Amino acid sequence: TLFPYTTLFRSEGVNGDELLLLKTAALYYSLGYTSKYQYPGRAGVNLAKNTLPKSGYTSDQIKEISEILLGIEEPKTKLQKILRDADTFYFWGDNSSERLELLGQEFEEKGYTPLRKEERKDNKYFTRSAKISEKKRKRNQENKETFRRIKL
Repeated sequence: TLFPYTTLFRSEGVNGDELLLLKTAALYYSLGYTSKYQYPGRAGVNLAKNTLPKSGYTSDQIKEISEILLGIEEPKTKLQKILRDADTFYFWGDNSSERLELLGQEFEEKGYTPLRKEERKDNKYFTRSAKISEKKRKRNQENKETFRRIKL
C-alpha cells in the first residue's frame, strides 16, 4: 500500500510531477524486494527500465525515478530523502513488527536472510515530517510504558 508513503509525500509538500515520480519510485522500490531484497532499489531500477517505457514514461522521467531508487541507501536529494524516510517509517516505525515478521517468513522461504528490527536501530530521518512523527511515536511509546507501570 502506498498510503503511509503518500501521507509523508504530501506532508513534505510534494505534488504534481514530483508526486508522480515519487509514487512510481515507491512502487518500484517495493517491487524490487520481490527479486532482490538486499538491494531493492537496484532491482527496482531494472524493473522500471524494462516496464515504464511501455506505460508512457519518458526517458527523463525514468532517469529521475532511477536516481531516486539508487539514492535511497544514502539519500542526497529531496525526493531520495523523502522516499528513504517513508520506507524507514513504514518498515521500522510503530506497528512494524507484524510486517517484519511476515516479510521475514517470506524471505526465509526464498532462502534470504530475514530482516530483523534490531538491524536498523540507527534509523535516521531526513525530513522534517518524519522527524516530528518519530518524536510523537517515541512519546506515545513512553506514555504506554508509563501507564503499563502504573497499572502494575
